[in-house]
Amino acid sequence: MRYGMCLRNDQLDLIKYVADCGYDYVEGRFPLFARGSDGEIENMLRLLRENSITCEVCNCFIPGELRITGKDVDEKAVKCFLRKKKKRWMKKIF
Repeated sequence: MRYGMCLRNDQLDLIKYVADCGYDYVEGRFPLFARGSDGEIENMLRLLRENSITCEVCNCFIPGELRITGKDVDEKAVKCFLRKKKKRWMKKIF
């Protein structure tokens, strides 16, 4: 079994602590990658590298204000969000 720790965007300073405690990975919050500045993203990636731990999963993929179920779904807005963000994540994360 593998163990991960979910961290908010304002808790990135805990990456070293999480790694030192023996966790296998951190779970990030997707809004950091979707809305964060390049500097914030680079800082997280640097902390992960320095502490030999990975960010294998992210939560909060779709922002709450963008409905993906029910009668208020705006399929065009969802597709637009995914297209715009995909370019950024693929460049920064993978």
